[in-house]
Order: sequence, then structure tokens, then C-alpha cells
Amino acid sequence: MGSFKKAINLHADMIELDVRMTKDKKIIVIHDSKIDNNTDGKGKVKDLTLCSIRKHKLKDGQDIPTLDEVLTSVGKKIILNIEIKAEGLERRLVHLLRKHDVLDYVIVSSFYQQALLKVKRMEPGIRTALLMFRFNLKNVLVAKKLHCFAVHPRSAKIHELLIDLAHIMGMKVYPWTIDKPKDMRILLRKDVDGIITDKIDVLHKVLHSRNKKKLSFFRKLFKKHI
Repeated sequence: MGSFKKAINLHADMIELDVRMTKDKKIIVIHDSKIDNNTDGKGKVKDLTLCSIRKHKLKDGQDIPTLDEVLTSVGKKIILNIEIKAEGLERRLVHLLRKHDVLDYVIVSSFYQQALLKVKRMEPGIRTALLMFRFNLKNVLVAKKLHCFAVHPRSAKIHELLIDLAHIMGMKVYPWTIDKPKDMRILLRKDVDGIITDKIDVLHKVLHSRNKKKLSFFRKLFKKHI
């Protein structure tokens, strides 16, 4: 939970988190399908109850949080990009979002097209995003067919024409996971709508430097014409 508060304090525009469902149908915030890499425990999330998972702490000593706990803590303080890592939790996810009245404060993303369709059927107005390894015409058209708010392509090596096409179709483009300053600058020049990163401090520096250069240019331009 501390990482969410840190992101808010660093003035992130959005927090990305991954969700899976336990054996007893609780939605928890975890990336991996097993708890082996995050805790001193072992086993697949889908085969363990929340109680059994809570017997094992994260490496920083904290519990693996439930989505309910995160929504209670974060609420409407920041947009949450919630990635569905495994299908079958869509109905419970929408129930939680309704319970906390945060439907306008989330983007539900996934590689699973059916998961996004199920969420859309329950809440047609909710924002969804299709994750993709390949940013190509086929996947952009699929995202449009799914009525997605955004596309989330992997890597900085994405073509400007496809970014423009996504924009023409009314979709945002948020590449992931971009941690190198060079890649960030390339994507910003290509006019992406946002960057998903683990290095928000690095992105802040890149944006600050970029804005300073823009300001300097406008100052020079202004002086030239007076």
C-alpha cells in the first residue's frame, strides 16, 4: 500500500495495478500467478484463500492488499489503471468499483478481450484498454471494435502512423513499461498520451527538461519578433 501513497506524493497522474482472484473469490493486488516471488510462501493465487495468503508477508513486511483495501485507501485521489491478469473476476470487480463509486476514476485493462467485453456489458460507460505486445493495425482495429478508451502497447518502438490512427479512432495511447529517458523522449515526440513507467522520478525529469526547452524556444521566438 505504501507504493500507492508514494506514487500519489510524486504526483503521478495514474497508478497501474494488477488483480487476481483467490480461491475464496477475493480480488487481490498482485502481478504474478503465484505468491512465490513476492513472499516466503508458495502456491498459486487461485488455489489459496485470502487467509492463507495473509500468513505470508511481502518483502517489505506488508500484507498483499485486496482491491477493496486499495479502493478504500486511494478512493478518488488518483486514476487507477486496473489490469485483469486472469479471467473470471469481472463481475466481482465491477461490484467493487460500484461499491466505492469509482467507475469514473478507473481504466480497466487486459490482454483478455472477453474480460473487457464482460466489463463493458455490465458498465457500458467504463473506460477500458487493450494491452498488446504488438502495436499493429490488426490490434488497433480490435481495440476499436471492443470500444476501448485506450490501447497499451509494449515498448517504445511504436509507429507514429498507428498512434495517429488510434487518435483518429478516438483512443488514447499509453505505452508500457518505459523506464529509459531516451525512450521516454522518443515517445513524447511521437505524441503519445501518457507513459506507463516504474521510474516516475525519471519521467518527471524528462518532462521538466522538455518543458524548459519549449519555454526557451518560445522566449527566443518572442524576442525575435519584437
